[in-house]
Amino acid sequence: MDGMDGRDIRTPKKLTPELAAEIKAKREKHGADIQKHNEIAALKKQLANMDYMTSKHIDGEYTDGEWAAIASKRKGIRESIRKLEGKKKKSQPGLSG
Repeated sequence: MDGMDGRDIRTPKKLTPELAAEIKAKREKHGADIQKHNEIAALKKQLANMDYMTSKHIDGEYTDGEWAAIASKRKGIRESIRKLEGKKKKSQPGLSG
């Protein structure tokens, strides 16, 4: 029975220091990927939890000062998400900032 690399999968590889280091590196990367995914999910949840504030702003229920603080926080959250995702800010025609 062959594995993906052509080796007999019933015969385990000898655990060399190089192989141990490779396994450790893969586990660390996987752990970091999971952590990053969890951070992004938490930030997106914060944005979703603030959506009602956007609706209230549209309805005129916040002063300019109150909305500026909320908008600044939302902007910071979006920037954090983009940084974690490795994306650049999208420019929108007709909008500044």
